[in-house]
Amino acid sequence: MSYGITSESQIIDLGTINKGCDQIDAAAKDFITCGNKVVSAGSTCNKDALSVDDKSMQPAIEELGESIKALEGKVTGFTGQIRSIASQVYNAQVQELRAYQEEQRKAAENKKEQ
Repeated sequence: MSYGITSESQIIDLGTINKGCDQIDAAAKDFITCGNKVVSAGSTCNKDALSVDDKSMQPAIEELGESIKALEGKVTGFTGQIRSIASQVYNAQVQELRAYQEEQRKAAENKKEQ
């Protein structure tokens, strides 16, 4: 894929992308905290505290808490993909810029020789 890179200012800012992903990952940790609180609430809603037809809501509530906690891994997996793709794009753009600069250097040399 060609990006049309002819100057360094056109290259994606990998540092900013990584910082943004770091912020998303930090916020995703709240899913763990929230999920733990829901699991804890499930323990409170045991058969003795809350039941319908002698059935407790505890397993369903705890399962929901575990599902909430699993979201953290999904989010960090997504940011990992973003980082990987951004790194690939960055490297391709840097390579393209170097090739362009080399092409310009050779053209300047040829012009001097003529």
